[in-house]
Amino acid sequence: MGDSPDHVVLNPEAVTYLINHVFLPPEVPQSDDFNPKLESIIIKVVTASLQKLLPSTNVRQQVTIAAAIAMITNLSDVHDSATSHVSENKLRDALVNLCRQGEHITCPISSPLRVHCASH
Repeated sequence: MGDSPDHVVLNPEAVTYLINHVFLPPEVPQSDDFNPKLESIIIKVVTASLQKLLPSTNVRQQVTIAAAIAMITNLSDVHDSATSHVSENKLRDALVNLCRQGEHITCPISSPLRVHCASH
């Protein structure tokens, strides 16, 4: 896979994963197919797509798109890329940065998290 967020090479598995998790596929997966590597690709593709869309929109749309980019960036930043687990330190730093920026946790520039529950 390419390292640059602007140039991500998608293999068939990544394309299928992208369709299943970004768009409504013709057949919804019946089991958990979570894959940290493919999640990272989705984040890169969606972020790059939004960044490319941004200049062609009006100011009101740009505010919304910029908020989406910030949320996705926060999502990526607080998760450990190797395990996809939430890093306590990275989450704390993201929350501190929200406070420094004068944002509220309930504002659009929050940090979505993916939380896995493991049965033991």
